[in-house]
Amino acid sequence: MFRKQIVVIVTVLFLIGAASLVFGSRALADLSVFDPAEQVFETKLILAPDTIIPGNQEVELIAARPVIAKRLDKLVLAGPYNLVIHNGQLEVTLPQGRNVPYIASVITSKGEITFINGGQDSPPVGETITPGATYSLLFTSREVQEITPPDPTDGQIFFQFKLEPATAARLADFIATHPGAYICMVLDEQVVNCSTMYQQTQASLEILPELSSDGPINMDDLEIFLYSGPLSTRLKVIAE
Repeated sequence: MFRKQIVVIVTVLFLIGAASLVFGSRALADLSVFDPAEQVFETKLILAPDTIIPGNQEVELIAARPVIAKRLDKLVLAGPYNLVIHNGQLEVTLPQGRNVPYIASVITSKGEITFINGGQDSPPVGETITPGATYSLLFTSREVQEITPPDPTDGQIFFQFKLEPATAARLADFIATHPGAYICMVLDEQVVNCSTMYQQTQASLEILPELSSDGPINMDDLEIFLYSGPLSTRLKVIAE
């Protein structure tokens, strides 16, 4: 009787062990085909025009798509992105791993950049103004042919702008007649940067940023907007 019990116990243990080996090998097999690189990590932003004109929303988004694509190309994301217009909205799919609020600010900004005469005191950075009203307009990003950001490795700390000839001549007159005046960069009617540290040589203007905005977008992003051109209207994030 006792011998039969031992045989039964041994048989049960054998079956349990065999089952463990089978399920364990399956688990190992599942792990062996798991590749973390194949996981898709992404963020989706849903955009719409900030000001909606009935019947014109789809047209605005179609025009915005190539502009946004150029901005995303300049940001050099960690992976591919996708832009799809659906139900009167622009769906932007981004790879994770970057500062999403910053990216959202870049792609939703209208991107209309102007440089103004900030006067002797300069408007507060972050203030919303209307260029040409209180502060006279000096030139816009459309009159900039090329921009070279600072290169610390080369000892270059100034932003360098190559201006159109007529713009350069107009700016030279301003600098000669307004010594010590601030030149301020305005993005979508918001003051982003002001400086008195600048110099002009023919068509080349060099500016050293002094007063910078604490917002997500600053003078470093000027090259992105210059490359993409402005949107016809500002966009807004309506869902993430």
